[in-house]
Amino acid sequence: MLRGLRLESLASLFLLLTVIATLLTALMGSVLWSSIQAHSVQTLREQIDSWQPLFAGIRWTLIGSVAFGWPVLCRYLVQSGYLGTSKTRQLLDLRWRVVGWLVVIELILGQSVLVKLMTIMASKAG
Repeated sequence: MLRGLRLESLASLFLLLTVIATLLTALMGSVLWSSIQAHSVQTLREQIDSWQPLFAGIRWTLIGSVAFGWPVLCRYLVQSGYLGTSKTRQLLDLRWRVVGWLVVIELILGQSVLVKLMTIMASKAG
């Protein structure tokens, strides 16, 4: 019975985080939509470019939080009885793999490293 209550609280926390993420997405969409209606596409692009460093900082902070908060989360899951020690060891072993993939995704998609690399290669080739 107590285990079910903890699972419900975890599910409600997940639901709360999902609702917050949805609301933030809707808020950003409405801000961008009002910008499209009020300004030209070029002005909108300049506004988005001015926010890029802030968004990159937020993404890097979240990646760092995953890297350094992972052991804390694993300890909490063991203490609460959700995971055994063998599963926790597996999760701890996967931490740097997950962080590595998050960094690769951020570099390729967020920082456009692949596009910049292709531009440099094309300019040197031709």
